[in-house]
Amino acid sequence: MHVNDKIATVTDLTAKSIAQEIRKHADKSNIKEVLISGGGRYNQTLMERIAFHLPKGITVAGTEKYGMSADARKQLHLRY
Repeated sequence: MHVNDKIATVTDLTAKSIAQEIRKHADKSNIKEVLISGGGRYNQTLMERIAFHLPKGITVAGTEKYGMSADARKQLHLRY
């Protein structure tokens, strides 16, 4: 297997795992949007694959959409 195929497989598996966890909450709530932060936020393929694996009607966006840096999550955790 070519290295690019391995990376694509791992990326999609990661996206599917994240989407499965989101689905657990989406089924119980009225979630319409999921915000992503951290290093994975900068991986456009990962972001697209997470959206692909989520139910229709749930959008995926980076936290910067609301003026929060994708890198600020650690500071936010420490603050609250």
